[in-house]
Amino acid sequence: MSDNDEFRVPPDLTAQPFICPNCQSTKCRGQAFVDPGWTFGIGSPSESPWDFVFQLRFCAECGATIPAHLAERWEGMTVEETKEKWKRVYRDHPYHANPAGMVLGKD
Repeated sequence: MSDNDEFRVPPDLTAQPFICPNCQSTKCRGQAFVDPGWTFGIGSPSESPWDFVFQLRFCAECGATIPAHLAERWEGMTVEETKEKWKRVYRDHPYHANPAGMVLGKD
């Protein structure tokens, strides 16, 4: 075992190619890495599920701001699982730190 073996990411945690859970597009317009203010001692987490999302992907087709763990199906999530979680948890909660003014995708 080499020194680097302990730092390898297990295959089931790796990202898959982008698929928007809102419109099923495979075209990603960009990405962002964010740190909510509470991570720096400014305020505290709210009830929004977005407060614990640190990586975003932006759909080129519908304009949705998508948590990277859904857009890339981390931890082996299926497309159907990400669509369901998007609709149930994120879609109808506004992303409050959206400086570009993008509209979250809706069906």
